[in-house]
Amino acid sequence: MEEGSTIAIAPCEKNSLVESLQDCIDLDSDEIHTFFYDLTSPRSLARQASRVKGFCGDAPPILDDTKRNDVNGWQSYRGEKPIAWVSEPDWSPDITKAPVADGESAGRVLGNKELWITLQRYRVSGGDRDLKAGPPRRIYVNKPDAYSVWAIIKTTPPSQVPGFRELLANYVTEAPKPVMSSREIFWWGAVSFVFSFNLPFYAISAQNQLDTRTLFDGKRPLRSRLDLSFLRLGKSEEHHYTETESSETQLCLVEGVSSVVVTGRSSHYWTAICFNDDLYDDVDEPRVSPEDDVQHMDGETDPIILKMNDKPESPRAYALAALATALVKIADFHKDIHYVFETSLNSHFFNSVYSPPESRSPQNVRDWIRGYPQALREVIHHNKRIVGKLEHFLSHHLLINPEGLPQHRMWLNVQNEERAMQSLTDIKDSLDVLCDINHELTCLLKSYTEARQEERPG
Repeated sequence: MEEGSTIAIAPCEKNSLVESLQDCIDLDSDEIHTFFYDLTSPRSLARQASRVKGFCGDAPPILDDTKRNDVNGWQSYRGEKPIAWVSEPDWSPDITKAPVADGESAGRVLGNKELWITLQRYRVSGGDRDLKAGPPRRIYVNKPDAYSVWAIIKTTPPSQVPGFRELLANYVTEAPKPVMSSREIFWWGAVSFVFSFNLPFYAISAQNQLDTRTLFDGKRPLRSRLDLSFLRLGKSEEHHYTETESSETQLCLVEGVSSVVVTGRSSHYWTAICFNDDLYDDVDEPRVSPEDDVQHMDGETDPIILKMNDKPESPRAYALAALATALVKIADFHKDIHYVFETSLNSHFFNSVYSPPESRSPQNVRDWIRGYPQALREVIHHNKRIVGKLEHFLSHHLLINPEGLPQHRMWLNVQNEERAMQSLTDIKDSLDVLCDINHELTCLLKSYTEARQEERPG
């Protein structure tokens, strides 16, 4: 669809689901429980609503959160606050309507306040008989907090609610599971498609102290982390992750989640949203940073799919591009973990010339013996689950044939899009890489076990 063109959509899309339900139904509940209200699945949705409520707590109105989340003036941003990007935030069906704020340009970086204001600019206008909508919307939020989630819940139109519920259920949990699914549902009088990808992973990062998000009034951290001080990596290895010379630098094995949902009614009216834990350090480039705002990110930039060559046109091609992008990043994280843990194992057991046993304190040895297998098993578990889900997605959801082409009726048309086929190639390549990593990590655990047995007196 050409930029600025419009299509006809249902009248219910003119408002958010929360607004519509609270106006027409006497619901004695807050916005979160209203968002998850559905008579067909009361138990599972109620449980999801409770968890999201435990994450958000009694968050104050989003507009009161301007001081701590205003992008303007951020210094040395390292991922400690939510940061968002929305495609074409200035776009309005009413061309005479002024932009949200002076100086805004398509693709700019947003804080929570700006995200809230931008998402209130619904992509529809006109009367009930000739309601029109503009281009598909893409939303990216790094490390969303309570205010980010409230902004989404309070502005989501009805057709996108099932997909956004999945996003929140998959992302807002202390026990994230891999999800890769595609389906069609009948919802609010029409068929909607939902492509959902949730990818938990691990990364070695110095960001461990920056994620303070919790569930249930601070009783549980949203993401797990394991202290890697037992590895005794040394300053040179730590310097690989952070250029900051500080005694407070602490490398951890940090859990992250990349969750993407692409949902809509048609190839013209759809939305993609990504909640992501961008665990970059000085060795990486963040997907979005305040510097992008200064440089006025152009309309061709998209942090969800990164590569903009052969831009995907259909929502299906876009979903595959988003999945491919996330998998490539995760494979790189897990490959890095393998390198560090292999180096540590060799140093501890095999390279005695570099690390003589007598130079190691008994306490350090005990810490390593206890911490090494625990951390390694966590990574193997996450990596193995991704491999299993990805194999199932390719074989059962896409129905990939021997020629590498999808045969499922929902995915047949992507064969005509160059970017979709490129993404499929990247996805299958990432599967091979993750399988290799799984084998190598398992071999490390086996080598550890065998070496420990040899150390013990017979």
